[in-house]
Amino acid sequence: METTLTTTNNDLQLVVSSASNVVEQNKTSLDKASAVADRLIEMIEQVEIKDTPDVRTLDEECKNFVSKASKTVSIMQERRKPITQAFDQIRKYFTEMENQLGKNGEKIIKIIKFRNDFATYLANEEAKIAAERARVAAIEQEKIDTRAFLKKSFSDHLAREIESAYVKLEEIFNSMNLTNVALTKSSIKDFNTTYMAKALELPETRFLPRWGVIEIYNSISPGEISNNEQVFKQKVTEKIQYYLDRVESKKQELVQMAEANAAEKERLQKEAEERARKEAEERKKEILSFSEKSNANIEAEKTGQTLQTLFDQEYQVPTANVKKELKIEVLSPAGYGQIFMFWFEREGKNLSNEKIEKKTIAQMKKFCEDMANKNAEIIDSNTLKYKEVVSAK
Repeated sequence: METTLTTTNNDLQLVVSSASNVVEQNKTSLDKASAVADRLIEMIEQVEIKDTPDVRTLDEECKNFVSKASKTVSIMQERRKPITQAFDQIRKYFTEMENQLGKNGEKIIKIIKFRNDFATYLANEEAKIAAERARVAAIEQEKIDTRAFLKKSFSDHLAREIESAYVKLEEIFNSMNLTNVALTKSSIKDFNTTYMAKALELPETRFLPRWGVIEIYNSISPGEISNNEQVFKQKVTEKIQYYLDRVESKKQELVQMAEANAAEKERLQKEAEERARKEAEERKKEILSFSEKSNANIEAEKTGQTLQTLFDQEYQVPTANVKKELKIEVLSPAGYGQIFMFWFEREGKNLSNEKIEKKTIAQMKKFCEDMANKNAEIIDSNTLKYKEVVSAK
């Protein structure tokens, strides 16, 4: 029942009118009882405890005094009961007023609920926007990765085609003898410098649809093929000229070998083989260097595009002014045992018995929740569940 102002005023008048008289009466009762107690204590301090008539008489007096003291306390309580009850009513009235504005007040609860509901809404909207931005960023990054993958595929194919052309030219040049010099020179001179493009395998993607990959391929393939055609023609033409410039010296070498004795032929043959081995090594180094340079350029372009994407994603929606906390939901009674063990291992074992006995399960549960929120320490158990609770700051 709600305490009314009228009731409180009546109680207050009762306190004012009777409190002084009751205090005096109770003080008189206390003084009389204290005088008797002092006399008994003085006698106790002077007597030796043993079974004598005097000690028995003193014990009986003490027994009677304790009984009378208890009755006196009851009388004192009855005298002051209306006053203390009035104080309780007054305190209750003040407490009821204060509670209406406290965190458990009905109106305050409704207002706080609105704030928490709004905070939860903002947090959810923020999460949706963040998820969408992450999705868009993932798609953009996959576009960058796909573009780099396709460019690398074009570059790798060009490198293989150039190496294949180099090997064929080397084979033509090395097949020259004194009977086919003109034919060899003509074959080298007329060697095909046209780059033969081919359809490349498309990469697998997680976010980007197949049509999106094809769209990227169609957007970059004309430029990549055109570039490959130019580079292939330039590289092969340079290699053709390299071998054409060596036809005459190769012819003289063949003449020397034809005119030489057996020992000289063996020496010249070994020299020719050594030159061929070194040229093969140089060819591999050239192709490797070409590939590494192309891939480095592709990677640099990819990095630049990634940084630009990150820059474009830099804007963030205003963070909702909310507080997110993990709360423990106990799924079965065994969960309380898990809570106790977690708390005891981290705090309880260092406390005194007295302090441990004063701890409640609610306090231990709060300790576990604080550890989860501050240190990300979670109790791994199917008897407990951590739930995120959103509230307004």
